[in-house]
Amino acid sequence: MLMCRRHWFMVPKPIRDRVWLHYRAGQCELNPPPSTEWHAAADEAIAAVAAKERQIVCRCGLVYAASSIGRRTRSRCSECGADLRCSPEAST
Repeated sequence: MLMCRRHWFMVPKPIRDRVWLHYRAGQCELNPPPSTEWHAAADEAIAAVAAKERQIVCRCGLVYAASSIGRRTRSRCSECGADLRCSPEAST
C-alpha cells in the first residue's frame, strides 16, 4: 500500500492513474521489483500530498514542515545538505 485512503484521495487523479498504470502485481513482495516508472509516479503522488499538507519533500526523501523552512534564510536538508525552499504549492 502506497498510502492510506485519506492521503490517496488527496493525490490528483491523473497522478493516481499513473501509479496504477505502472503497478505490477507482486511488486510489494519484490517479485517482480517495482519499476522505475512506478517509483517516479509514487514520488509524484507523495509530493502532491506533501504540498497539500504544507510540507516539503527533499530529493533524499525526508519530509519537512513548510513552516520550518525560512523564506529569507537558506535552509538545508539535515540528511543530504540540499537547499530546501518552499514551493508555490506549499506556501498557498
